[in-house]
Amino acid sequence: MVDCVNEFAHANEYLPIVGIPELREEIVKFHERYDNITLNVNNFVTGPGSKQLIYLVMTAFKGDILLPAPAWVTYAPQIRLAGKEPKIIQTDSGSGWKLTPRALEEAAVLCGPGWKLLIHTNPGNPSGTCYTHEELRALSAVCRKRSIIVLSDEIYARLTFSRDHASIVQHYPEGTILTTGFSKWASAGGWRLGYAHFPNRLQELFNAVKSAASHTHSCAPAPMQYGVAKALKENAQELDQYMNNCAKILQAVSNYCHRELSSVGVVGRKSEAGYYFIPDFEVVRSGLLALKEEADGEVMSKAMLEEADVALMPAASFLRPADELISRFCFVCFEGAKALEALESLPSNIVLDDDFVRQYCLPVVKGVENLKKWVQKYTGGNQFGNIAQLG
Repeated sequence: MVDCVNEFAHANEYLPIVGIPELREEIVKFHERYDNITLNVNNFVTGPGSKQLIYLVMTAFKGDILLPAPAWVTYAPQIRLAGKEPKIIQTDSGSGWKLTPRALEEAAVLCGPGWKLLIHTNPGNPSGTCYTHEELRALSAVCRKRSIIVLSDEIYARLTFSRDHASIVQHYPEGTILTTGFSKWASAGGWRLGYAHFPNRLQELFNAVKSAASHTHSCAPAPMQYGVAKALKENAQELDQYMNNCAKILQAVSNYCHRELSSVGVVGRKSEAGYYFIPDFEVVRSGLLALKEEADGEVMSKAMLEEADVALMPAASFLRPADELISRFCFVCFEGAKALEALESLPSNIVLDDDFVRQYCLPVVKGVENLKKWVQKYTGGNQFGNIAQLG
């Protein structure tokens, strides 16, 4: 993809806000291939990343916005910038931090009549968990019943470890706005190219977002539009292999992190996509109270940073109660290029083991080791001495 974009580095013209035709045509083929969904080539808005388009949808939409938590840290500020207050729907670890039909219906009833907008993230950030087709069908039934439009942020879809992503567009096509882009799976975060697709039924909202896009970012970057269109058309097999390799490496790192943290009592639902999961450090609560006299997410995160040299964000950052000791754990802080190069020299059917992770993902390994020692410090482990000695 880099070569394709470089080829069009000279492109500097303003382009259609919906995106150039060849890009939209390739995106339609892309989703037919990977998601088994048929999008309308005329119903796109492109922009400098899907984040901008999500915000414009929130701004143009007139009604309540439902936001399941834990949520990605930008959604709530965007909703407030759009002049609204998010209607938070709390989820729990038992469901994999996924929204249930019952919770959605209860929240929709509290909002009253009129259209609602649900921010639906699949795969999840910060959870890394994925919805099944059965779960999406059940949510779709509630959306139809309660007049809920879905904004489905599927930016991590191509990094689903099983490589079998389920999209709510398959089950609620008439009421789902699909947003995604190339930041995550194509490792092109700073290049800024995303898109939103609207169903025919939401033509009025589509027109409003197009107008908002025209009056804000004008168009998505020209070199990116031309370059990505060419890459999708001519390098499909190479891109598919790149996705497979990224997902294989991330799954190996995910498994390592989950297993190693579990060994010291830190529980959490294993990630199924992307590079996040939510570990629960409840096991250290009594130790924090003994040594810090307080035990909440902020205290825990500060202690981790100062004592283990690991930076994790507290639960409150993701709209969870401040006293929870859960956090988002990001396991992508390693040199991906070296890991990918090493994987390409191995048999295609290989299952990556801990030796690969230790050799090519060392910063993550060191961080996990530091965290394990830190946890044992607060649970009476020997690496740092026991709590009585430290106290």
